[in-house]
Order: sequence, then structure tokens, then C-alpha cells
Amino acid sequence: MLAFMLVETEAGLREKGLVNVGEEFSKIPEVEHVYILTGIFDLLVQVRARDMDHLSELVLRKLRQVQGVSKVNTMLSMWGN
Repeated sequence: MLAFMLVETEAGLREKGLVNVGEEFSKIPEVEHVYILTGIFDLLVQVRARDMDHLSELVLRKLRQVQGVSKVNTMLSMWGN
């Protein structure tokens, strides 16, 4: 199951803080790619999970626990090429 997370970080994090959050995400085995963004979201994270239970655990117990993370918006891929 492929999913994308749009992540908001705590107010006041500058570039180095965003890089630190991204590096922490990159240490999680299910995370395939991390991008720092412009606009209202700070990071885009691509993950791969076995099923919904695995995805839920990944979001609640790993991604949201990274210091500096404020919100995680999860989107599931319905199709890709």
C-alpha cells in the first residue's frame, strides 16, 4: 500500500529544523522518500505499508512522534504508473 503524507511542523522551524525532521523520517524503514516543500505544508513523505493496520501504526507510533511534527495528513494512492 502506497501512501503520501503532507506534514506540518511546529511554527518557527527553519530550514535546519525541517532537515532534521526529514532526516528522522528517513530513518524509518517504511519511508521511501522525503521532500521539503514550499506552501502551507512543510514536508511530503512517501511511505509503503503492508495494510491499513500497518499504516495506522506507522503514522501514530512513528511519524507523529518525531519531534517538531505538528500535523500529518495522509493520502492513499489509488493508482500509479
